[in-house]
Amino acid sequence: MKRSEKLLAGLLIVVLFIGANFILGVRISKKKNALDQESHALELRRVEIETLIEEKDEWMKYEAWLAVNQPVFPGNESAGQELLKIVDSSDEFGLEILGRDLLEQEDLPSATQVGMFVKTRGDLESVLRWLYSLQSPKKFRVVRQLKILPDKEDETSVICEFLLLRWYQTEEGVATL
Repeated sequence: MKRSEKLLAGLLIVVLFIGANFILGVRISKKKNALDQESHALELRRVEIETLIEEKDEWMKYEAWLAVNQPVFPGNESAGQELLKIVDSSDEFGLEILGRDLLEQEDLPSATQVGMFVKTRGDLESVLRWLYSLQSPKKFRVVRQLKILPDKEDETSVICEFLLLRWYQTEEGVATL
């Protein structure tokens, strides 16, 4: 082998060595980043668990409060009638109900949920007062997917659409912690 061939072979070996080290370094870096992310996620989970353990007494009080105060699911028909009465309370605020559709009962892990889609018309202040009266932690009701738009036919009115949801204890009672 000539001297120039030996030099080229040596350079080839050096280039292959450097390339292999570069590829290996990139793989190690990716693996390190993945492990760092996993470590960070585990640290966040550990902090979350420690916080829940520290707050255990508060959650136990909340569970006891739910067992005493959250109403038991009366059945689909009764729950639907109750929602209709609640929606009909809009008359007290001078609102007009444009539509209402009862939603299917949904069994959640910690409660039974019933709901109704409601569409109403009235002046903004009355609509907001009525919406406020519908919600309360002690009533186990909430308004979701709220949309308030100006009424195209009457400039002094708004059209309000929302979901009214109510939660009841499951047949097994309050979910335990």
